[in-house]
Amino acid sequence: MKKLATILLLFIFLSANTEFGELFRLPLLVQHYFEHRNEDAKISFAEFIEKHYNEANNHASTNKEHQKLPFKSHEAGCSQTIFVDQIFASFNFQQKIEVETKLEIIATSDFHNSPHLSRIWQPPKYS
Repeated sequence: MKKLATILLLFIFLSANTEFGELFRLPLLVQHYFEHRNEDAKISFAEFIEKHYNEANNHASTNKEHQKLPFKSHEAGCSQTIFVDQIFASFNFQQKIEVETKLEIIATSDFHNSPHLSRIWQPPKYS
C-alpha cells in the first residue's frame, strides 16, 4: 500500500511540477505529424521535428496549433507545496517496543585487598 501511494504521489508531483507533464502532449505530436504526412507523403519524422523545433525554420509561428505540441510552451515554473496531513492522520507510525529492565547488583568477594595497593592512600612519611 505504501509503495502504491509513493508511486502515485511521485507521478502527480512529476506531472504537475516538471517537464514530465509535456509527455502527455505526445499524441498531439503524432497526430500533427500525420497531418503533415497527408499533405506531403515524402516528409520523414526527422524533417517534421526539424521543421517544428528548429528556430531557424520559423514554420511553428504560422499556426496556433503548433503551440500545443510538446516542449513548445515555456511556462514559468511555479512550485506549490500542498500539505496533506489529514490523509496520514489515521496511520499510526509509532512502533511500540517493550523493554524489560532488571537491575541486578552483583556483589562478589573477588576483591583482594593487597597491602601494596593500600599504600597509595597513606600520607607521605618524613624520615
